[in-house]
Amino acid sequence: TVREAVSYTPNLVAPTTNQPSTQTFYLRGIGEPDPFQESAIAVYSDDVLLPRPLNSNLYFDDVERIEVLRGPQGTLYGRNSSAGAVRIISHEPNGTAEGSASIGLGNYNAKETRAHLSGSLGNDLYGSLSFVNLERDGAVWNDTLKKKVGNLNLTAVRAKLRYKPNDDLDVLFSLWG
Repeated sequence: TVREAVSYTPNLVAPTTNQPSTQTFYLRGIGEPDPFQESAIAVYSDDVLLPRPLNSNLYFDDVERIEVLRGPQGTLYGRNSSAGAVRIISHEPNGTAEGSASIGLGNYNAKETRAHLSGSLGNDLYGSLSFVNLERDGAVWNDTLKKKVGNLNLTAVRAKLRYKPNDDLDVLFSLWG
């Protein structure tokens, strides 16, 4: 995951946030702690800008690689990249059939379900589907509300469809949410 990649990248910090689908970054000490503000570090998923770090795209298992580009990247990536850019590149579907699934359980009724499936759909048509579901009961009792707060309930899906009839034409459609 993106959070795991931080431990292998010098000068990149991803502080823990109170929302699991929100991630802010600091690169060489430059960053923005407020997830509603535009950061000095541009975050891209498959070359699509994620203007605010309020997304669930960081949890998918089909990540091929994560690239961290240090320093001003305005020439390549435009605004919001004065400190650098983080590119999350997911696997593109191809003719190789592959899949994975995992289920995890933890305290506070935590449940984690992940699945990824990719392969050929017919003549020159390939597809992939990734799914993640994270659930957990709250761990903090709120006397005012008379209930536990801090529940986690996150579900995300990414689907890709690729049409490649020859070496000159390669069309990729990606949808996630």
